[in-house]
Amino acid sequence: MFSTERTCAMHEGCFPLSGPAKIVATLRIVSLDIPKKVKSGKEVKLTCLYDLEGDRLYSIKWYRDDKEFYRFVPKDAPQKQYFPLDGIIVDLSRSDNMTVYIRDVQVSAGGIFECEVSADSPSFRTAALQKVMMVEVSDRFWIQSKMSRERNLIYRSKNSTDCRKV
Repeated sequence: MFSTERTCAMHEGCFPLSGPAKIVATLRIVSLDIPKKVKSGKEVKLTCLYDLEGDRLYSIKWYRDDKEFYRFVPKDAPQKQYFPLDGIIVDLSRSDNMTVYIRDVQVSAGGIFECEVSADSPSFRTAALQKVMMVEVSDRFWIQSKMSRERNLIYRSKNSTDCRKV
């Protein structure tokens, strides 16, 4: 069983508690499934599996390079919202609270994708996880990247590790 005493290091910003320790459930993302490479023109499925640890879901938000493109809020009407973003066309009819389907993937769809899960009141805990997705165009891969707050296209050949701005 759990100890009835709690100790914590002062650098963690916590102080010893008197009485039994409270076990606090933490919202967490169990897995984030985003393909590393996808061919342009194809469909891609993004999946974010999470554990609310007893909390209720407030929202799921999806971002590409820090720009929101999909939101699921169970209490809202409609529950699903799509925010147009260059290269991303969300299939709202198939997307839900864990999975987002992107149709006809374009070169500009590549980048850093993030799933953000938020619990409802009273905790409003939030967890987020990111992964990079590259879009394949014939024998080349393109990725959207943020550099100095600008968006630049980076070219990388399948057989080369050299990168250059185009």
